[in-house]
Amino acid sequence: MKNNKPNKVLIIILLISILISTKSIIRNKKIEKWMGLLEGLHEVDKIEVMGYEGKNIIFEDKEDVGDIVMNFYPLWNVDINKKKIDKYVDKSEPSFKIKFYKNGSLIMTEEILKLSKNIEKENSAEDLKNLTFKIKGDYYIVKINNKYCSVQMKDDRVLELLERY
Repeated sequence: MKNNKPNKVLIIILLISILISTKSIIRNKKIEKWMGLLEGLHEVDKIEVMGYEGKNIIFEDKEDVGDIVMNFYPLWNVDINKKKIDKYVDKSEPSFKIKFYKNGSLIMTEEILKLSKNIEKENSAEDLKNLTFKIKGDYYIVKINNKYCSVQMKDDRVLELLERY
């Protein structure tokens, strides 16, 4: 009888390397898609805010659009367990959406979710607090394509824009 152990080991190593390669290809495709999405944000010419304090607002002024894009520009996917974030989403409060348009075509929608006050009380939520931003003292987080994201909320000028309408 011939010993097939070396062949089995080689087959297992081959299968593992194929699996790792496939995962890398999928991850690279997701990164390419994300980068393409972000590159398109620099050319946005219209923004629609839906549901902020029950209002729908459209921005087409180049300076206003630039301010909103700069502040709500997604930096990265949040690398925290989705269930941990879901635990803090305040489902009693309506979310609002920001839609970004380029040449009349929708390129991205961000859902802005309010987080519960419990986030301030629990030390385990400290990581999450660093990935959120505040509007009028309440914590919010962004969701794009069913993934939570961190944004670079730099100043309150955007909030002033939203309040003006």
